[in-house]
Amino acid sequence: MTNGFTEYLLRIDPIFLFSQWREEYRQLVDQIFDICTPTMITMGEYRPTNGLINHIKTRFPSSKLIEVEKNLKLDAGKKRYHRETREMLYGYIIEQIKKRNKSAQISLCKECGTIWKQMGLNPVGMNCNCM
Repeated sequence: MTNGFTEYLLRIDPIFLFSQWREEYRQLVDQIFDICTPTMITMGEYRPTNGLINHIKTRFPSSKLIEVEKNLKLDAGKKRYHRETREMLYGYIIEQIKKRNKSAQISLCKECGTIWKQMGLNPVGMNCNCM
């Protein structure tokens, strides 16, 4: 606690695409803001390494994460959703956050400056609460 103010650094990670994702992430954002007002919210999409995927296949062969992985593409050593999908996911969640707090500081974990700009975020310094 600093000067009577509590900082809440929050992370929504990993973000998944699934049938009811819009409703579920809207509810999540509502629940967050019903409890606190985060100083910073960092988002990151599901981005497994090959090692993690192999581990999941070995230990949890019926995991739905194996099906998710089939729709990902290799990008910088990790599998990721296609750029358009990431922008859709981030854009919707950012919209929900801004409805609750227009001044919320939002960052994207492990995303390039181009996507930050596309989401209306300032990529200068590209700070994320994991750094």
